[in-house]
Amino acid sequence: MHKDSEMVIDPSLPYEYSIAVYALEELCAQELIDVFELSSAISELRKEFNLPTISIYGKKDSYPRD
Repeated sequence: MHKDSEMVIDPSLPYEYSIAVYALEELCAQELIDVFELSSAISELRKEFNLPTISIYGKKDSYPRD
């Protein structure tokens, strides 16, 4: 997501998702949230945008949410 001081956006992902992940990364970098809150929020975002997720048990969910 970051390259030096620039934000890198993956064109294959929704723009809103990329902005939200960037904001979460900044909050984590400023120590306003910890890495566990970051990973939990990213997991919820991926479910919201119907992107594949990996459960905590390492099994890939093919269809996270309808």
